[in-house]
Amino acid sequence: MKKRLKSHFNKNGLEYTLLDRNDKVALFQLGPLEAPDGYEVCRIYHMKEHEVFGVLFEESEKISSNDQFLSDGSGSFRELRNAFKHFDKLSKRLVRNNDVCDLELSDNELIAECQTA
Repeated sequence: MKKRLKSHFNKNGLEYTLLDRNDKVALFQLGPLEAPDGYEVCRIYHMKEHEVFGVLFEESEKISSNDQFLSDGSGSFRELRNAFKHFDKLSKRLVRNNDVCDLELSDNELIAECQTA
């Protein structure tokens, strides 16, 4: 079973509290609940089980690294209203619609006009 994002943690000296999430995007409040410093919308990445220097890490979720932030669609916001707007926008771009059907094996036939020689 995959280890899910924690609902409360510290990163880069900031306190993160999870407000909303789906399979691909998370919305965090930064700072104390009583007086937030701002909000972040982050991509959620799924890490496979792996071993580093002899230590086995279980399958888990992680948010954008500092290097990935902004370039992957993540963003920082002063107002919760704007953070929710971005959360919805990024979610629509990344989350697969439940009404989309997977391709059947018979649907992978190539169209002759599109084949390369």
